[in-house]
Amino acid sequence: MSTDIHTSAKEHFYISKAARNRYHLEDPYLLRLPSDRREAMEQSEKQTEAINQRLSLLEGEKTKKLLPAQFHGMKLLHELQHHVIDKVSGLHNKALAVLDSEASNWNSVEYLGKFVERFPTGEIYRSKTAPEAWLKSPANRADALEEAYLVWMNNRNPALKQFAGLISDKELQGDQAYPQLVKAMQHAVQSAGPVGNREDNLEELLTRPFRHSPDSLLDQLRFIKLNWQDLLSDSPWWELLDEAIVLIEDEDRYLFFENLSHENAAQGGMFGEQEVHSPSYDDLGDAPARYSHDSSWMPEVVMIAKSTYVWLDQLSRQYGRHIARLQDIPDEELDMLADRGFTALWLIGLWERSHASRKIKQLQGNPEAKASAYALESYDIAHELGGYDGYVDLRNRAMQRGIRLASDMVPNHTGIDSELVRNRPDWFLSSGQPPYPNYTYNGPNLSEDSRYGIHIEDGYWNRSDAAVTFKRVDHMTGDTRYIYHGNDGTTMPWNDTAQLNFLDPEVREGVIQQILHVARMFPVIRFDAAMVLAKRHIQRLWFPLHGHAPGIPSRGAWSMSMAEFHAAMPQEFWREVVDRVAEEVPDTLLLAEAFWMLEGYFVRTLGMHRVYN
Repeated sequence: MSTDIHTSAKEHFYISKAARNRYHLEDPYLLRLPSDRREAMEQSEKQTEAINQRLSLLEGEKTKKLLPAQFHGMKLLHELQHHVIDKVSGLHNKALAVLDSEASNWNSVEYLGKFVERFPTGEIYRSKTAPEAWLKSPANRADALEEAYLVWMNNRNPALKQFAGLISDKELQGDQAYPQLVKAMQHAVQSAGPVGNREDNLEELLTRPFRHSPDSLLDQLRFIKLNWQDLLSDSPWWELLDEAIVLIEDEDRYLFFENLSHENAAQGGMFGEQEVHSPSYDDLGDAPARYSHDSSWMPEVVMIAKSTYVWLDQLSRQYGRHIARLQDIPDEELDMLADRGFTALWLIGLWERSHASRKIKQLQGNPEAKASAYALESYDIAHELGGYDGYVDLRNRAMQRGIRLASDMVPNHTGIDSELVRNRPDWFLSSGQPPYPNYTYNGPNLSEDSRYGIHIEDGYWNRSDAAVTFKRVDHMTGDTRYIYHGNDGTTMPWNDTAQLNFLDPEVREGVIQQILHVARMFPVIRFDAAMVLAKRHIQRLWFPLHGHAPGIPSRGAWSMSMAEFHAAMPQEFWREVVDRVAEEVPDTLLLAEAFWMLEGYFVRTLGMHRVYN
């Protein structure tokens, strides 16, 4: 399918000149809907963002904003209406003839000129063409008459009242030309009779969706999906219909939970949380068996987990001296672990952590808080834990006692202010504008680097919302993007993390290199949240199938077909990881945090040695 943005057969001009002036809508392709799903929704998001910015400037921040998916649905509805009108041959010639015969003092060009002065085409609006000159073309006169008819009709659709500031025909209602245009089209419609094999004439057909569901654009699109397939199956816009329905459903779900969270917050509660729906993987039993080989020592592993900072504090009190680094851990403690039969020591929280993660906790009333062990700055041993030298010292002393060190690796995401967020923002899932128009990012800058601004959404600070994105600003270039938080789709996003884009092969290779780096240091690796990087889970959460609801709110705009998804990610990420580690760093024990009934799949097919829940 072509992704040319200018794919509408006709230019549409159903937004008034007054609205164009008020909202500075100068885009020449304002209402030309791309036939590519993602481009179409991105276009609507950019346009609603521009309109909402002007609304806020003119009427204040609390004014009701336009919703991108609803705006997209309105544009698609208009496009579908044009396509149905095209099914009635000779309609425009009949209507223009009626208009000329019934006009008292003006001809059809003068009547149509009154309309296009108030609802101008792009060229007329930019003063490149006068209305009279543009209307010399019979095709343009037909387009103007059709547009006037649809402007009249859509102003009578209650579900489109939310767009009255854009499409209102109030200025035309006192003009004698406007009703004449509508009457001419209605006369032609009546004489044309039923459309296709239906009993309805064109006007009855076009108004049936909003007579069926007056107040819901979503239900009108659903009605069209069920009842207009024979009229629209040859239209490129038909393929956008499922997507538009899902996008509005997604937006409605978000608004429901946002309203619920505001109610809870007003009553002293916390965030509104969505009901958890775990994915189903019932068909994984047919996946091939590709178990990994165990080295001789692996079945004998008895591992103990220690939260590093907590353990060091406990040791300080136990031994009566300050123990803050890995090299300070007493030999006596390692002797005791060996005597008790432990052969592996899993140290949680060794890596450099996100400064922003700590700052979020401190600003929310916990001044002594540490950053999350799973919101990482980089895969360097934390300097305050003794750095690389401290790690080497502890590793050597532990191995003398038959104890292997184990570490976490967090492949799915990084901290929101990580080295990668600063230097490779293109590695992350992001949008050029907030995914929802009510998102604001006016809180403190969480970045330690003055070149960048890192802001979580304001709802996190007042506990009224749990936004899916944070704002990253490059103060050197002005580049602003809204990066998705890490998220498993169950309750709330992890608001101190940034979600990597695993459909990008460069990202996958970059993460594999980080895993190999960890494997060269630690013979046992525990992969955090490994289940979210199963292919099916990546698709469900971030790149849903066309017509399917996304696991993460707002991700419906990034839907794709199964073929497109498999082309972008040909094999399971974890299978590639297992094979690369076996080849480049053999004798490494791989443990995966996996649930949702994926435990067997991770061991049997993906090749993990063990699963951990």
